[in-house]
Amino acid sequence: MVVDEYVQARPAPVLRPYVAWYSGYRQAGIVPGTHRGLPSPYLTLPSNRPTHLPRLD
Repeated sequence: MVVDEYVQARPAPVLRPYVAWYSGYRQAGIVPGTHRGLPSPYLTLPSNRPTHLPRLD
């Protein structure tokens, strides 16, 4: 079974001056490849496990 999911959300209001958005993706059941992301002014924090962020609002 192929899984290809992407989600994006706005951060809590108190974090919006510092955090543009949260985004994440999950893929499974696909052929491994090479990711060639474009340069970006944003910091990417990769993780191979689920990350739970507490609500601050």
